[in-house]
Amino acid sequence: MWRAKNDPGSLASAAVKFAGFAARAARTKKESQNSFQSNGFVTHVALHTTGNNIGDVVLPHAVREVVNYKYPSVRWHKQQIWHDFDDAYIDGLNRRSKGLLIGGHGLLTPDTMAHMPSGWQWNISNDRLRKIEVPLAIFAVGYNRFRNQEDFSPRFRESISLTAEKSVFIGMRNNSSCERVKEYIPAEFHERIHWQPCPTTLLSRFRPDCANLRPPVGKVAALNMAFDRSHLRFGATAQEQELHLGKVIKVARHLISTGWQLHLSCHAFEDAFILPHLKRAGIDIPVHYWYRRDPKDVVEFYKTVDLSIAMRGHAQMIPFGLGRMIIPIITHDKLVFFMKDVGKLEWGTELKQADAADSLISRIDDFVDKRDDYIRDLNAAQDRFWVQTQANLTRLAPMFQ
Repeated sequence: MWRAKNDPGSLASAAVKFAGFAARAARTKKESQNSFQSNGFVTHVALHTTGNNIGDVVLPHAVREVVNYKYPSVRWHKQQIWHDFDDAYIDGLNRRSKGLLIGGHGLLTPDTMAHMPSGWQWNISNDRLRKIEVPLAIFAVGYNRFRNQEDFSPRFRESISLTAEKSVFIGMRNNSSCERVKEYIPAEFHERIHWQPCPTTLLSRFRPDCANLRPPVGKVAALNMAFDRSHLRFGATAQEQELHLGKVIKVARHLISTGWQLHLSCHAFEDAFILPHLKRAGIDIPVHYWYRRDPKDVVEFYKTVDLSIAMRGHAQMIPFGLGRMIIPIITHDKLVFFMKDVGKLEWGTELKQADAADSLISRIDDFVDKRDDYIRDLNAAQDRFWVQTQANLTRLAPMFQ
């Protein structure tokens, strides 16, 4: 029998989690309403209080925290990116706000909230976007289109081009996203596009509770799987999915047989879909459900982990930000983009390659043999991320001072 912490089948557990989620949502709404009654704040447009994917919950907090680390006096008005940016709201924004910061998150997706007038996740029409008079900046946003996914609608090209025209800064969370978004934006605005790493990759640099953590020298591992758009991740048939999940099962068995304490880390509800496969394989490991949980909980968990083997972006970026080792299971280009910036593309493995299981096992064993080298490389990459972030925050000084 597999074990589960906070079993999603438990009504009591579900009620407690939903109550916490509802309380946070109500608190965010009240804070947003109160802040909009004053002047001199920065408006933060993001996915606030979304409950299904814990990475989306951690991220907006990290954006504000990294800004406040450099500019402690910045006050915030939080605005849900899916909120209708109507004329009344934009009028208040222009009269009371110092600026508008959008991000982070992989907001550039063709199918999430595809009905939005922008063609991406910001709920604003071009006519209303033109009415914004305060400085506008994009911060740590990702180009999140899947492989073999349909392209964006024509609305997207019009909206993102106008957004670039209105922006003083366009910060994309990896260099490859910078190049991809240039395909939709006129060349005259390309100089405004800069690499801005996701702040979750830098938690140990600006959060006191995340600094000076023990190095990852134990044998605690987290496994994360992702099943959203599974036909694009694994293939369209059940046989393809079984084939690729079998590789992950082989890796899990190897970890357990070599003395690792393995945990399943579910950032979103559907991440738990691997549980029946683990159960059939006789694999009994603790399961952690993070959706609709306090964002502090998942950070505390990853502090205890030495190695994260994961498919989701933030199941790699949060551990990386805490100085934990990472091994990506690649089914989406965003992990390729991230590892290119780290400078260690070889740390990841494409799940669809025939020898994916052996490749992942080899990387795990190599990490055990050469921990000091891996830790040194990770810290050096994080140094580069931090220098880039400080340079970008300096560019944005007029908005924040």
